[in-house]
Amino acid sequence: MIEKQRKRRRMALIRILSDMSRNGWANARFEDYHPLETELAQLEASHGRS
Repeated sequence: MIEKQRKRRRMALIRILSDMSRNGWANARFEDYHPLETELAQLEASHGRS
């Protein structure tokens, strides 16, 4: 993934998680948010290495 795509995906993930948080996590299940948090962590970790 190129840097521009990584930044775009990171912002999209943050936006999705933020929306889920604003809704109080009321309808969120572990299966809903955990893969997003994992992907975000991986993007942030790979950004630190590059």
